[in-house]
Amino acid sequence: MDESMNTNITEPDFRNGSSSCEEDDEERKDLIPPSLSPPKDKYNMIYIIMFILSLGVLFPYQSYVAGLDYFTYLYPSYKPELALPLGNIIAALLSITVSIGIINYLSISFRLNIGYVFFIICLSIVLLLDISINNCMISTETGFALTLLSVLFSGFGGGIQQSTLYGLSGMLPERFTQCLMFGEAAAGSIVAINRIITKASAGSERTGTLIFFSISLVFIIACVGLQFVLWKSPFVKYYFAQNTSKENKRFELNCRFLKNCQCLKRRDSVDTIQLTQIGKKQEEEEEDTTSKYEFKNQFKNHLIDGLVFRYRILKKIWQPFISVFLIFFVTLLVFPSITSDVQYCKIGDWPIVIHTSLFNFADTIARALCLLPYRVSPKSLLIISILRFLLVPLLILCVTPSPTNPIFSPPFNLVVSIITVTVLAGTNGYFGTLGMQYAPSIVSNNEKELTGGIMILTLLGGLFVGSVVAFIWIPLRTLDTFVACGSTNDTAVFKCL
Repeated sequence: MDESMNTNITEPDFRNGSSSCEEDDEERKDLIPPSLSPPKDKYNMIYIIMFILSLGVLFPYQSYVAGLDYFTYLYPSYKPELALPLGNIIAALLSITVSIGIINYLSISFRLNIGYVFFIICLSIVLLLDISINNCMISTETGFALTLLSVLFSGFGGGIQQSTLYGLSGMLPERFTQCLMFGEAAAGSIVAINRIITKASAGSERTGTLIFFSISLVFIIACVGLQFVLWKSPFVKYYFAQNTSKENKRFELNCRFLKNCQCLKRRDSVDTIQLTQIGKKQEEEEEDTTSKYEFKNQFKNHLIDGLVFRYRILKKIWQPFISVFLIFFVTLLVFPSITSDVQYCKIGDWPIVIHTSLFNFADTIARALCLLPYRVSPKSLLIISILRFLLVPLLILCVTPSPTNPIFSPPFNLVVSIITVTVLAGTNGYFGTLGMQYAPSIVSNNEKELTGGIMILTLLGGLFVGSVVAFIWIPLRTLDTFVACGSTNDTAVFKCL
């Protein structure tokens, strides 16, 4: 075939039926560094930025969880320890599903900034609601509804950011996935420290809460500026060029709707794609009456190919896929829903803060242990994820009075719950991180970005199902739990005349 018929492009131009080869060549030159060898991450700058950005992903949600003691004080009749986590997970699950669908159409930076806009608005709403309720501008019912709405929008933004960052880390070396998991755990620890300091040092519950959420808001604003440094890095540009699954899938879709070209993929040293044009005579012979039928048929084929592509990925990663789901299902089944009911009246509402902080600290340390060379196999990971179900009855006993078992009565129930929460958090952090790391490492380069999205989807799926089961099951428990201490909730209702 005549060599003049061959043109290197990434995307065809639909307006004139020809390919914009020169523009695509320039675009690819911008993406691909001069050297074919991977550039180094000097001073671990990209690693540090990814770590900080991963902190920002869960900072709003962790702020809501760490502030549960205040929300139960502000809204004692609405079980915020059940409603807020469930609302966050529902929104995050929806957003990540949408994010996987639009992954080919919106840039990574755009998706990240969508999340930051949601975060800033939602954290600002929490601060405004506190002022409004205390000044009798709105009722507690309206305040809780708006708080729940802010959690929903925050979860939606967090889901978009999580899927985006895990897709990005799937393109980068494996240690960056561990960096994200460690950063998300560290977010909980940092937020917990912030909550302990503000609660202990502030003169009142309100003042401490306002300072607490203000610090979270300032941190998110800082992340907005920091993430732009990524896109200037030769390190990130190089791995973008090496993992061209996004460009390939968009190219394949466009080619199927072209009437005057035939796609012939050929890989050379820089992963270019060659397009061989067919003579214009073929286009002239085609009838317009068949175009609608061809469009539907081509769209159907594209949809089937996409499903087959995802099924092949799931066949490779089914063990870490199921493990991650079970690990996070058990975690959200008992935390913070059951752990928030563990009481020791002599210390007021501090047990909620203790359990939340301890969980985040243990989770962070466990994720850091993933840096060690020894790792369990995917099969062992699946077995351990099933054994974690044994932790559920232990925590249930800690909130259930039992005269025959004084070990599960105050103050010993607090000790048992602390030990159980530590084990729960440690296994959540370590084995959850391993599962997220295993999946991208056992697929090919052009499958890594989609695999990252699939794994964060199953992670959120486990969190969602665990939250739903806890939300339905815990209020229906027939066993009597300990009577509320009443030291905080008695003053929770604001009386506005």
